[in-house]
Amino acid sequence: PRPQLTAAQARAYDYREVLKYVGPVGNERVEPWDPLADPLAAKGDIKADYTVDPKAPADGATRFATVQAAVGRAVAAGGTRRIVIRVNPGTYRELVYVPPGAPPITLLGAGADPQAVRISAALDASTTGAAYHARHGAEFEHAPPAVRAMYDALKDLPALQTTGSATVWVRADGFQARDLTIENAYNRDGAVAHPECSGDNCPDTTGGSRVHHQAVALRVDGADTAQFERVRLLGLQDTLFLSSKDGSATVRSFFHDSHIEGDVDFIFGDTIAVFKDCDVHAIGGRSASYVAAPDTNRRARYGFVFDGCRFTSDAPGQAGTRFYFARQWFHNERCTP
Repeated sequence: PRPQLTAAQARAYDYREVLKYVGPVGNERVEPWDPLADPLAAKGDIKADYTVDPKAPADGATRFATVQAAVGRAVAAGGTRRIVIRVNPGTYRELVYVPPGAPPITLLGAGADPQAVRISAALDASTTGAAYHARHGAEFEHAPPAVRAMYDALKDLPALQTTGSATVWVRADGFQARDLTIENAYNRDGAVAHPECSGDNCPDTTGGSRVHHQAVALRVDGADTAQFERVRLLGLQDTLFLSSKDGSATVRSFFHDSHIEGDVDFIFGDTIAVFKDCDVHAIGGRSASYVAAPDTNRRARYGFVFDGCRFTSDAPGQAGTRFYFARQWFHNERCTP
Protein backbone atom coordinates (compact mmCIF):
# COMPACT_ATOMS: atom_id res chain seq x y z
CA PRO A 1 0.00 0.00 0.00
CA ARG A 2 1.10 3.54 -0.67
CA PRO A 3 1.90 5.67 2.40
CA GLN A 4 -0.91 7.97 3.46
CA LEU A 5 -0.91 10.94 5.81
CA THR A 6 -3.06 10.61 8.89
CA ALA A 7 -5.79 13.21 9.34
CA ALA A 8 -3.62 15.01 11.90
CA GLN A 9 -0.63 15.03 9.56
CA ALA A 10 -2.75 16.23 6.67
CA ARG A 11 -3.95 19.27 8.62
CA ALA A 12 -0.38 20.56 8.64
CA TYR A 13 -0.55 20.70 4.82
CA ASP A 14 -3.91 22.44 4.46
CA TYR A 15 -3.38 25.18 1.88
CA ARG A 16 -4.22 27.92 4.40
CA GLU A 17 -1.60 26.62 6.81
CA VAL A 18 1.06 26.28 4.11
CA LEU A 19 0.38 29.69 2.61
CA LYS A 20 0.42 31.73 5.79
CA TYR A 21 4.23 31.80 5.99
CA VAL A 22 6.41 34.19 4.00
CA GLY A 23 9.75 35.95 4.29
CA PRO A 24 13.33 35.10 5.31
CA VAL A 25 13.96 31.38 5.26
CA GLY A 26 14.13 30.03 8.79
CA ASN A 27 12.56 33.20 10.18
CA GLU A 28 9.30 33.42 8.25
CA ARG A 29 6.55 35.72 9.44
CA VAL A 30 2.86 34.86 9.54
CA GLU A 31 0.70 36.65 6.96
CA PRO A 32 -2.54 34.67 6.45
CA TRP A 33 -3.58 34.32 2.81
CA ASP A 34 -6.66 32.43 1.58
CA PRO A 35 -6.68 32.58 -2.24
CA LEU A 36 -9.90 30.57 -2.47
CA ALA A 37 -11.66 33.47 -0.77
CA ASP A 38 -10.55 35.79 -3.57
CA PRO A 39 -13.09 36.73 -6.29
CA LEU A 40 -10.68 35.19 -8.81
CA ALA A 41 -11.51 31.72 -7.50
CA ALA A 42 -15.21 32.18 -8.20
CA LYS A 43 -16.55 31.69 -11.70
CA GLY A 44 -18.39 34.98 -11.77
CA ASP A 45 -17.53 37.98 -13.90
CA ILE A 46 -14.91 40.46 -12.77
CA LYS A 47 -15.11 43.98 -14.18
CA ALA A 48 -12.16 44.72 -16.45
CA ASP A 49 -10.22 47.98 -16.63
CA TYR A 50 -8.51 47.17 -19.94
CA THR A 51 -9.29 44.88 -22.86
CA VAL A 52 -6.83 43.11 -25.17
CA ASP A 53 -8.25 42.34 -28.60
CA PRO A 54 -6.10 42.32 -31.76
CA LYS A 55 -9.26 42.47 -33.90
CA ALA A 56 -10.46 45.77 -32.41
CA PRO A 57 -8.85 49.21 -32.79
CA ALA A 58 -6.44 49.98 -29.96
CA ASP A 59 -6.57 53.35 -28.25
CA GLY A 60 -3.61 52.90 -25.88
CA ALA A 61 -5.81 53.81 -22.92
CA THR A 62 -8.25 50.96 -22.33
CA ARG A 63 -8.00 48.87 -25.53
CA PHE A 64 -4.81 47.15 -26.64
CA ALA A 65 -3.64 44.79 -29.38
CA THR A 66 -1.12 42.90 -27.22
CA VAL A 67 -1.07 41.66 -23.65
CA GLN A 68 2.28 43.34 -22.97
CA ALA A 69 0.93 46.70 -24.11
CA ALA A 70 -1.91 46.43 -21.59
CA VAL A 71 0.48 45.35 -18.84
CA GLY A 72 2.77 48.24 -19.74
CA ARG A 73 -0.13 50.68 -19.38
CA ALA A 74 -0.93 49.23 -15.95
CA VAL A 75 2.72 49.57 -14.92
CA ALA A 76 2.80 53.18 -16.11
CA ALA A 77 -0.41 53.93 -14.18
CA GLY A 78 1.20 52.75 -10.95
CA GLY A 79 -0.58 52.82 -7.63
CA THR A 80 -1.78 49.96 -5.48
CA ARG A 81 -5.28 49.39 -6.90
CA ARG A 82 -5.71 46.08 -8.72
CA ILE A 83 -5.93 46.45 -12.49
CA VAL A 84 -7.92 43.78 -14.35
CA ILE A 85 -7.06 43.05 -17.98
CA ARG A 86 -9.54 41.08 -20.06
CA VAL A 87 -7.83 39.11 -22.85
CA ASN A 88 -10.14 38.17 -25.70
CA PRO A 89 -9.79 34.80 -27.47
CA GLY A 90 -6.81 34.34 -29.75
CA THR A 91 -3.17 33.29 -29.85
CA TYR A 92 -0.79 36.02 -28.70
CA ARG A 93 2.72 35.28 -29.94
CA GLU A 94 4.60 37.53 -27.56
CA LEU A 95 6.42 37.80 -24.26
CA VAL A 96 4.76 39.25 -21.16
CA TYR A 97 6.95 40.84 -18.46
CA VAL A 98 5.53 42.16 -15.16
CA PRO A 99 8.21 44.15 -13.27
CA PRO A 100 8.67 44.49 -9.51
CA GLY A 101 6.69 47.35 -8.02
CA ALA A 102 3.88 47.06 -10.57
CA PRO A 103 0.34 47.37 -9.22
CA PRO A 104 -1.44 44.05 -8.68
CA ILE A 105 -2.49 42.85 -12.13
CA THR A 106 -5.09 40.25 -13.12
CA LEU A 107 -5.14 38.66 -16.58
CA LEU A 108 -8.59 37.24 -17.37
CA GLY A 109 -9.02 34.98 -20.37
CA ALA A 110 -12.37 35.71 -21.97
CA GLY A 111 -12.84 32.45 -23.84
CA ALA A 112 -15.16 29.56 -23.11
CA ASP A 113 -12.22 27.58 -21.71
CA PRO A 114 -8.50 28.19 -20.98
CA GLN A 115 -7.47 26.95 -24.43
CA ALA A 116 -9.22 29.87 -26.15
CA VAL A 117 -6.60 32.39 -25.01
CA ARG A 118 -2.97 31.39 -25.60
CA ILE A 119 0.16 33.42 -24.85
CA SER A 120 2.98 31.67 -26.67
CA ALA A 121 6.68 32.17 -27.44
CA ALA A 122 9.55 29.78 -28.17
CA LEU A 123 12.70 30.88 -26.38
CA ASP A 124 15.09 28.31 -24.93
CA ALA A 125 18.13 28.51 -22.69
CA SER A 126 20.60 28.54 -25.59
CA THR A 127 18.88 31.38 -27.49
CA THR A 128 21.43 34.19 -27.88
CA GLY A 129 20.72 37.73 -26.77
CA ALA A 130 21.05 38.84 -30.37
CA ALA A 131 18.41 36.36 -31.54
CA TYR A 132 16.18 37.36 -28.64
CA HIS A 133 16.51 41.02 -29.62
CA ALA A 134 15.73 40.26 -33.25
CA ARG A 135 12.59 38.34 -32.34
CA HIS A 136 11.18 40.42 -29.51
CA GLY A 137 12.97 43.77 -29.35
CA ALA A 138 10.13 45.66 -31.03
CA GLU A 139 7.71 44.55 -28.28
CA PHE A 140 9.69 46.51 -25.68
CA GLU A 141 10.69 49.56 -27.72
CA HIS A 142 8.12 51.81 -26.04
CA ALA A 143 7.74 49.88 -22.76
CA PRO A 144 7.83 51.65 -19.38
CA PRO A 145 11.34 51.80 -17.87
CA ALA A 146 10.71 48.99 -15.36
CA VAL A 147 9.57 46.63 -18.13
CA ARG A 148 12.35 47.75 -20.44
CA ALA A 149 14.89 46.98 -17.70
CA MET A 150 13.83 43.32 -17.70
CA TYR A 151 14.32 43.17 -21.46
CA ASP A 152 17.66 45.04 -21.29
CA ALA A 153 18.98 42.54 -18.74
CA LEU A 154 18.74 39.79 -21.39
CA LYS A 155 19.35 41.34 -24.79
CA ASP A 156 23.17 41.35 -24.64
CA LEU A 157 23.69 37.93 -23.08
CA PRO A 158 25.65 35.23 -24.96
CA ALA A 159 22.73 32.92 -24.08
CA LEU A 160 19.49 33.55 -22.20
CA GLN A 161 19.98 30.56 -19.90
CA THR A 162 16.97 28.97 -18.22
CA THR A 163 16.20 32.12 -16.23
CA GLY A 164 15.73 34.25 -19.36
CA SER A 165 13.66 31.86 -21.46
CA ALA A 166 10.21 32.51 -19.92
CA THR A 167 7.20 33.39 -22.06
CA VAL A 168 5.55 35.10 -19.06
CA TRP A 169 7.94 36.52 -16.43
CA VAL A 170 6.27 37.81 -13.25
CA ARG A 171 8.19 39.84 -10.65
CA ALA A 172 5.31 41.79 -9.04
CA ASP A 173 3.41 40.77 -5.91
CA GLY A 174 -0.28 39.95 -6.21
CA PHE A 175 -0.23 38.89 -9.87
CA GLN A 176 -3.21 36.78 -10.96
CA ALA A 177 -4.25 34.87 -14.08
CA ARG A 178 -7.42 32.94 -14.90
CA ASP A 179 -8.81 30.96 -17.83
CA LEU A 180 -5.86 31.16 -20.22
CA THR A 181 -2.91 29.19 -21.57
CA ILE A 182 0.77 30.10 -21.23
CA GLU A 183 3.06 28.15 -23.53
CA ASN A 184 6.71 27.83 -24.33
CA ALA A 185 6.43 26.28 -27.77
CA TYR A 186 10.15 25.49 -28.08
CA ASN A 187 10.52 22.01 -29.61
CA ARG A 188 6.92 21.06 -28.86
CA ASP A 189 6.89 19.61 -32.38
CA GLY A 190 9.94 17.43 -31.60
CA ALA A 191 12.01 18.90 -34.41
CA VAL A 192 15.20 19.37 -32.35
CA ALA A 193 17.18 16.39 -31.08
CA HIS A 194 19.40 16.73 -27.99
CA PRO A 195 21.85 14.52 -26.11
CA GLU A 196 20.13 12.62 -23.32
CA CYS A 197 20.83 12.16 -19.64
CA SER A 198 18.98 10.59 -16.74
CA GLY A 199 19.03 10.58 -12.97
CA ASP A 200 22.10 12.27 -11.50
CA ASN A 201 24.27 11.25 -14.46
CA CYS A 202 23.75 14.54 -16.26
CA PRO A 203 26.15 17.28 -17.29
CA ASP A 204 25.94 20.70 -15.68
CA THR A 205 23.31 22.49 -17.75
CA THR A 206 23.10 25.69 -15.75
CA GLY A 207 25.67 27.72 -17.67
CA GLY A 208 28.02 28.07 -20.58
CA SER A 209 27.48 26.35 -23.89
CA ARG A 210 26.11 23.10 -22.46
CA VAL A 211 22.57 24.32 -21.95
CA HIS A 212 19.93 22.36 -23.76
CA HIS A 213 16.22 21.63 -23.55
CA GLN A 214 15.31 24.24 -20.88
CA ALA A 215 12.44 26.46 -22.03
CA VAL A 216 10.25 28.10 -19.36
CA ALA A 217 6.58 28.92 -19.97
CA LEU A 218 5.93 30.77 -16.69
CA ARG A 219 8.47 32.17 -14.26
CA VAL A 220 7.22 33.59 -10.96
CA ASP A 221 10.33 35.40 -9.78
CA GLY A 222 10.33 36.69 -6.21
CA ALA A 223 6.64 37.61 -6.48
CA ASP A 224 4.47 36.92 -3.45
CA THR A 225 0.77 35.89 -3.42
CA ALA A 226 0.72 34.93 -7.10
CA GLN A 227 -2.54 33.14 -7.95
CA PHE A 228 -3.48 31.06 -10.98
CA GLU A 229 -6.99 29.72 -11.57
CA ARG A 230 -7.87 27.38 -14.43
CA VAL A 231 -4.67 28.10 -16.33
CA ARG A 232 -2.82 25.77 -18.72
CA LEU A 233 0.98 25.79 -18.58
CA LEU A 234 2.54 24.01 -21.55
CA GLY A 235 6.17 23.22 -22.26
CA LEU A 236 8.77 20.48 -22.17
CA GLN A 237 11.74 20.88 -19.83
CA ASP A 238 11.32 23.49 -17.07
CA THR A 239 7.75 24.57 -17.88
CA LEU A 240 7.10 26.26 -14.50
CA PHE A 241 9.90 28.05 -12.64
CA LEU A 242 9.17 29.34 -9.11
CA SER A 243 12.06 31.35 -7.68
CA SER A 244 12.43 33.08 -4.32
CA LYS A 245 13.77 36.56 -3.61
CA ASP A 246 17.55 36.25 -3.99
CA GLY A 247 17.40 32.74 -2.57
CA SER A 248 16.97 34.12 0.95
CA ALA A 249 13.27 34.96 1.33
CA THR A 250 10.56 32.57 0.26
CA VAL A 251 7.35 33.73 -1.43
CA ARG A 252 3.99 32.06 -2.13
CA SER A 253 2.15 30.87 -5.24
CA PHE A 254 -1.19 29.10 -5.58
CA PHE A 255 -2.32 27.02 -8.57
CA HIS A 256 -5.92 25.82 -8.58
CA ASP A 257 -7.86 23.65 -11.03
CA SER A 258 -5.02 24.07 -13.54
CA HIS A 259 -3.17 21.92 -16.07
CA ILE A 260 0.65 21.75 -16.11
CA GLU A 261 2.59 19.62 -18.56
CA GLY A 262 6.16 18.97 -19.63
CA ASP A 263 8.76 16.24 -19.86
CA VAL A 264 11.68 16.92 -17.47
CA ASP A 265 11.81 18.91 -14.20
CA PHE A 266 8.77 20.81 -15.39
CA ILE A 267 7.76 22.12 -11.96
CA PHE A 268 10.90 23.43 -10.28
CA GLY A 269 12.23 26.06 -7.89
CA ASP A 270 12.61 27.05 -4.25
CA THR A 271 9.43 28.83 -3.16
CA ILE A 272 6.30 27.83 -1.27
CA ALA A 273 3.68 26.70 -3.77
CA VAL A 274 0.37 24.89 -3.39
CA PHE A 275 -1.09 22.95 -6.31
CA LYS A 276 -4.73 22.21 -5.48
CA ASP A 277 -6.96 20.02 -7.67
CA CYS A 278 -4.58 20.32 -10.63
CA ASP A 279 -3.85 18.03 -13.57
CA VAL A 280 -0.12 17.35 -13.95
CA HIS A 281 0.84 15.55 -17.17
CA ALA A 282 4.24 14.09 -18.03
CA ILE A 283 5.11 13.83 -21.72
CA GLY A 284 7.07 10.85 -23.02
CA GLY A 285 9.74 10.67 -25.69
CA ARG A 286 12.92 11.09 -23.67
CA SER A 287 14.73 8.40 -21.69
CA ALA A 288 13.38 9.70 -18.37
CA SER A 289 10.69 12.14 -17.32
CA TYR A 290 10.63 13.91 -13.93
CA VAL A 291 7.63 15.98 -12.86
CA ALA A 292 9.23 18.08 -10.14
CA ALA A 293 12.71 19.35 -9.29
CA PRO A 294 12.40 21.14 -5.94
CA ASP A 295 15.26 23.22 -4.61
CA THR A 296 13.64 23.86 -1.25
CA ASN A 297 15.91 25.34 1.38
CA ARG A 298 16.29 22.78 4.16
CA ARG A 299 15.32 25.44 6.73
CA ALA A 300 12.10 26.43 4.96
CA ARG A 301 8.79 25.48 6.54
CA TYR A 302 7.30 24.26 3.27
CA GLY A 303 8.16 23.78 -0.39
CA PHE A 304 5.83 22.35 -3.04
CA VAL A 305 2.54 20.89 -1.79
CA PHE A 306 0.26 18.91 -4.12
CA ASP A 307 -3.27 18.47 -2.78
CA GLY A 308 -5.90 16.52 -4.68
CA CYS A 309 -3.91 16.60 -7.92
CA ARG A 310 -4.15 14.04 -10.71
CA PHE A 311 -0.82 12.84 -12.12
CA THR A 312 -0.88 11.31 -15.60
CA SER A 313 1.66 10.48 -18.26
CA ASP A 314 1.92 9.30 -21.81
CA ALA A 315 1.83 5.53 -22.09
CA PRO A 316 4.48 3.99 -19.79
CA GLY A 317 7.40 2.76 -21.84
CA GLN A 318 6.48 4.91 -24.82
CA ALA A 319 9.67 5.62 -26.77
CA GLY A 320 11.58 4.08 -23.86
CA THR A 321 10.55 6.75 -21.34
CA ARG A 322 10.58 5.98 -17.62
CA PHE A 323 8.42 8.30 -15.52
CA TYR A 324 9.34 9.61 -12.06
CA PHE A 325 7.64 11.97 -9.63
CA ALA A 326 10.61 14.12 -8.63
CA ARG A 327 14.33 14.52 -8.17
CA GLN A 328 16.34 16.99 -6.11
CA TRP A 329 17.57 20.07 -7.98
CA PHE A 330 21.07 20.79 -6.67
CA HIS A 331 21.17 24.46 -7.56
CA ASN A 332 24.75 25.75 -7.68
CA GLU A 333 25.72 23.65 -4.65
CA ARG A 334 26.29 19.93 -4.32
CA CYS A 335 24.64 19.08 -1.04
CA THR A 336 22.91 16.22 0.72
CA PRO A 337 19.13 16.64 1.04
